[in-house]
This record gives sequence, C-alpha cells and structure tokens, in this order.
Amino acid sequence: MKPLEKELTVNNPNGVHGRVASHLARIAGTYDATVHLVYEKTAIDCTAILDVLSMGLVYGTRLKIRIGGREREKAMAEVEKLFSRRDDP
Repeated sequence: MKPLEKELTVNNPNGVHGRVASHLARIAGTYDATVHLVYEKTAIDCTAILDVLSMGLVYGTRLKIRIGGREREKAMAEVEKLFSRRDDP
C-alpha cells in the first residue's frame, strides 16, 4: 500500500506542544497505521512524543504528514483535524 502524504500547517498559536504531541501519539496508536511527521528532511515516528516536541514546530510551520497502513485514511482525517484546530485538543 502506498502511504498517504499531505502538507499541513500548524494552526495552533501555541505550536506543537505536549498535548498536541500526545494526541498525535494517540492517533498513531489507535489506528492500524504508521504516522510520520516530516520537517526539514527529518522524518520522525509520531508515537515518540519527545521526538515530536524536539522538532520545535511553532505556529505557521509547514510540514508533511506521511501515513501508511490499512487505516491510513482514517488516521489522516484525525491528523488533519488536529492540525486545523486553533485551540488545544
């Protein structure tokens, strides 16, 4: 199966902080999918919350999300919803 890839923007004024990173990890664990965040040639597995936080993603940052697996469409929909929020999850 070919992974889905989509470019997204961080819309939360607080950037990608602990709650957002935790929510990404929860999405990755809930679905039969592998969720990777790609930023500046670095790809990280979203199940690793500290790795997500170490990216230092602030409001307005453009990044790619790459999702593979059987439930990739469902996981992508959740990730898109998360990144479109202007408030904390």
